Amino acid sequence: MIFTNSRASILTIALLLGIAAPRGGDDSRPAASAVASNQASNPASAPAPQILRKVFVVGASASAGFSLNGRKHPLLPCIDAVVLGAHEKYASNATELFFMNPEATAENQIDEALGANATLIIGVDYLFWMGYGLVKNDDARLAMLEKALKFLEAAKCPVLISEFPDMSPAIGKMLMKEQVPSKESLIKLNERVREWASKHPNVVLVNLPKFIDQLRSGEEVTLHGNRYEKGSTRKLLQADELHPTAEGTAILALIAMDALCNANKSIPDSAIEWSIPKVLERMSANRGPSKPASQPASAPSR
Repeated sequence: MIFTNSRASILTIALLLGIAAPRGGDDSRPAASAVASNQASNPASAPAPQILRKVFVVGASASAGFSLNGRKHPLLPCIDAVVLGAHEKYASNATELFFMNPEATAENQIDEALGANATLIIGVDYLFWMGYGLVKNDDARLAMLEKALKFLEAAKCPVLISEFPDMSPAIGKMLMKEQVPSKESLIKLNERVREWASKHPNVVLVNLPKFIDQLRSGEEVTLHGNRYEKGSTRKLLQADELHPTAEGTAILALIAMDALCNANKSIPDSAIEWSIPKVLERMSANRGPSKPASQPASAPSR
């Protein structure tokens, strides 16, 4: 589908999400309420490392679990399934409507994460709409980025963010050409993210651009024993070329954990479930039976 103007884009995407677009004159700060994770941490298991005790996910539609078929697969349950130790309930205020008011949403999300006393903030697509979106020029993109980075400076706990991936293949499918930064602008945006991160020791960069570039180039991609052969793009990315599939979201969780573990050697490998099949199995188990209570589903095999 091709969006022809900014108002049409907003209304069309809002309708796709099943959410009404905001009315003119309303408060421009979108609500971003935290959502508790579905997994009850097992108190009998060994505790998770301190950094993973209370994770808070911030971000846009990829983290919120946007799906073209309506069956959401958010990042939060994936992170929950990846962390093996006992922990407090994780939370997320990632929203599919981030693009409608990026600055206010970014500020609200970080305020909520800080208010929750998170031990780790994961925002792999938190910066996305600070570089993408409908703005006057490339300088405006950089100005938006500066505001989002400024909000993050209040965080004292570790923060995971990503540089900007090249999502230009989504033009005409989910993005308009005017929403996508030029190649030159993308380079400047990522240079600024790297420069800023280098001055903040609590910030860990997730190399999402590299993973997506490798996937689209047709290379075989491996991550902690999970192998994706040439032609696996559609297995991990939806047809809109923008949002991950359910398995793609699980991989996104592992990419984030891999970056965190590389930056923080105190996290043992045993604290993370690195097998994608097992992560998906744990997620299914955490969701519980889909049948009515009178017809309990059998427990999944381990």
